[in-house]
Amino acid sequence: MPRCSLYRHFSETGDLLYIGVSLSTLVRLGQHAKHSGWFANIVRVEVEHFDNREAALAAERAAIENEAPLHNKHHKRVPEPSSFAVEEKETAVEKTKQRLVHRIVNVSPFYTVNEAARVLCVSNAATKKLIEGGELGAVILRKHTRVFEGAEKTFNVYGVTGWQLIDYLESLETTEKKHG
Repeated sequence: MPRCSLYRHFSETGDLLYIGVSLSTLVRLGQHAKHSGWFANIVRVEVEHFDNREAALAAERAAIENEAPLHNKHHKRVPEPSSFAVEEKETAVEKTKQRLVHRIVNVSPFYTVNEAARVLCVSNAATKKLIEGGELGAVILRKHTRVFEGAEKTFNVYGVTGWQLIDYLESLETTEKKHG
């Protein structure tokens, strides 16, 4: 029987993103690249080998239950209901916000439109629309002119700072509270 591997994907800040099992971790990594929204956040992979699939699957289940990776859906423990559920949720939201602020500002203080779109989980076109509509602050890095349908058109190349992303996210939070 072929050897089976348990793998863990980690972000730059050390957050455990995903735990999985595969006969070929490289092939599986390629599948994650094509089908997961979190693949771009992987900076470190740890691999543990097992003599058979059953042992690897048992280790995977235990690891997911105990280590709580951000993007695994199966085998996660369901927390017990608590009278402090609202406080726990607010604490979790605040911790997530703090992690995001840290990542935005300290890991990458300046973003291209593509990178900003990835952080916001929207398309490049939607990000440009937010910038051009004044909802998301940006810096014009340069302008270039192209002939488009027989006419010259000037295009802006934008950059977005980490603080501009945070301002935008906070404006969404304020809007949600007003309408929530």
